[in-house]
This record gives sequence, structure tokens and C-alpha cells, in this order.
Amino acid sequence: MKTLYFLSAMLLLSTALNAQSKLTDFRVSGGFGNPVAGFNFKNGTTLNMGGEGAVVFANNIFVGGFGMGTTSANNNMNKTSTLSSISTLEHPNYHIESEYGGFWIGYIIRLNKRFYVNVSGKVGSGQVLLNNHDIQTTVYDKVSVIKPQLSVDVKLLSILAITVGGGYTHFGNMSIKGYGAGNFNSSEFFAGIKMGWW
Repeated sequence: MKTLYFLSAMLLLSTALNAQSKLTDFRVSGGFGNPVAGFNFKNGTTLNMGGEGAVVFANNIFVGGFGMGTTSANNNMNKTSTLSSISTLEHPNYHIESEYGGFWIGYIIRLNKRFYVNVSGKVGSGQVLLNNHDIQTTVYDKVSVIKPQLSVDVKLLSILAITVGGGYTHFGNMSIKGYGAGNFNSSEFFAGIKMGWW
């Protein structure tokens, strides 16, 4: 995780230094929004769905917001799970789920008219849950969230692009049945269809 933080910070800093003359230009030049699907495999296969959107400034900085929630958790308390040894739960078939949203800021590196690289960070809050739909039992805790991300946009039209990338979801202090954030933090791969002018 520290390596990802460091590489993202260095890439953002070097790009910013190369474009000093534009950094103070905060005229609005466009904006975008998109649905996004994220996948992680730390505790089985989990699909998170949500949306994000931002205003883009002339200096290539964008500022906006996001929201994500688990829509599918494929038996992620099974034997391959890092939480498979939970003994304090009466029922073992719990799915790991999360719901959170917040603030999003990033920088666009325009390689050419078609390919863009985005370095960004998301900060927010929400909750992490152990949810057993069979017996309608949920155990949860409220959390803060930090997500550094690196993605690539491939423009298909002037107002439409495919965006793919990866990041790391880091939850703040939490405790669910004796398990902390380290048991839930994970890398994530995501993809979306971005629409707008940017």
C-alpha cells in the first residue's frame, strides 16, 4: 500500500511541476460523470457498484464526489477467506460488504487526444458489514475511507470514454467481532463508462 501511495504522489508531483504555468488557472473547462464497477478478491470475489463525477478545471485538476456499495459478494467467508477462521459468529455464511462515499480530487495527464491518465484520491466515510442474508443478521461498524487510484481513459467519442484502473481501499479504525481494518483493506480493479466534456 505504501508503494502505491508513494508512486501516485510522485507521479502527481512531477506532472504538476511540469505544468506550473497552468496550475493557478481554475477556470472551469468541463466535467464528467460515470457509473463504475470495482472488483476485489481478498475475501472471495466481491463486486462493488457506484458512481462518480467531477468538475474539471483548465489546469487539469478535477474535483468531485463518489459513492460505492457492494452488490455481489460471492461466498466471501469461505475457506479461502482471510476471515474464514471467525469463531465468534454463530453462523459462518457471512458476506463482507461495504457502503461509503465522499470527496474526490485528481489530476489528468493528457498523453494525446485519445488517451488520458488520471492520478486521484478519494476520501470519505461509510460502513463495513458482515451480512448473512439467509438469517437476516448484520454486524457492522462505521469507517473512514481513503482510496488512492491510478486509471486510464480511452476516448471513443468527444463526450464518451472507457476508464479502467486500479487502486487501494484503506479503511480507518474499526472493529467487527474482533477484526480490524487490516482484515478488510484490499486492492481493487475498476472499470466504467465516462461521459461529459473534459
